[in-house]
Amino acid sequence: MESSKTAILSVKEEPHRPDPSALPPLAFKRGRGHTISVMSPIRKPPRLDWSNASKESSPRNKETPRSGISPSFIFLQLYHAAHFGNISDKPLLLSQSQVVQRALKNLDRIPPYETHKIGVLYVGGGQASQEADILNNQFGSLRYTEFLQRLGTLISLKDADIFLGGLDRNGNDGKFAYVWQDDVMQVTFHVATLMPNKETDPSGNGKKLHIGNDFVTIVYNESGEDYNMQTVKGQFNYACVVIQPLEHNTNQVTVKTREDLAEHIGHSEPKIVSDQNLALLSRQLALHANLASMISRSLKAEIPNPYASNWLERLRQIKRLRLKVLQENMSATSDNSSSEKDVSSPPRRVHMDDFTEYT
Repeated sequence: MESSKTAILSVKEEPHRPDPSALPPLAFKRGRGHTISVMSPIRKPPRLDWSNASKESSPRNKETPRSGISPSFIFLQLYHAAHFGNISDKPLLLSQSQVVQRALKNLDRIPPYETHKIGVLYVGGGQASQEADILNNQFGSLRYTEFLQRLGTLISLKDADIFLGGLDRNGNDGKFAYVWQDDVMQVTFHVATLMPNKETDPSGNGKKLHIGNDFVTIVYNESGEDYNMQTVKGQFNYACVVIQPLEHNTNQVTVKTREDLAEHIGHSEPKIVSDQNLALLSRQLALHANLASMISRSLKAEIPNPYASNWLERLRQIKRLRLKVLQENMSATSDNSSSEKDVSSPPRRVHMDDFTEYT
């Protein structure tokens, strides 16, 4: 009896162990590449198949209309708020003078997002030192085609309404182009194999007009020889991202730059990367080199405000526009003070207390 009691007690004291097969699966662990917003690939939302849906579906399945806030409403609320700022921070009414309208057009020419244009070349066998042959390539290998598909999105130039980096929409530079964009940046790739060859242009000067003016070029080199970045000469040839395909679906990526730009980029050592991640790495290296080239070029020009970003350029232009409007208002105020004695000429209105009718 005592042995049976101890056996029963030992069974009761043993902790309960759940069946491992009944446990819920572990949560999906995100890859390291998704921790950086710029480098993370764009994931499209899953497309729902409504082909088998019932026609008598519930109204709750319908998409709810989107709501938004009018910018004019926000402007009026901020303008009449007590904490908006002092009188010097109040908005100014823009006149219709040529000086102000010209400044507004200059502001519209600066996009509110970062823009980059990068050339893409394919180098086949025996073409490492042949500029015309490289520019006149109309296609590449299968791995090159897969690289382009991962590099960006193929769009039709005819229907494009984004930054194209100077590409013609009427077919002179081809019908399609590769672009890449995220929330703050738009990149257009000048792919030589997508541009048409012309009998009247055997040297490929039409393609060189775009690629030769790009600061950075991605070169997919399958010639088996070393590529010289001066092979395709250009006025703004600052850097080249050279891709050399290797065995086992791997690639060697090297960044070649000018001597004055090498210290700003810092990507001189070769990198080995798979075909799956080749486009991601090449695009990031090209964007870093292109931004460094734009900053270096502005520093050499010795302008008072070197380039930093399009957002800063728009802020500088808005400040210049505000200064011109203030100068006009000061001159208008002096004109009104001099014409107070003249009743026939009405005074000019230089300050607005209510912008409701303009919004």
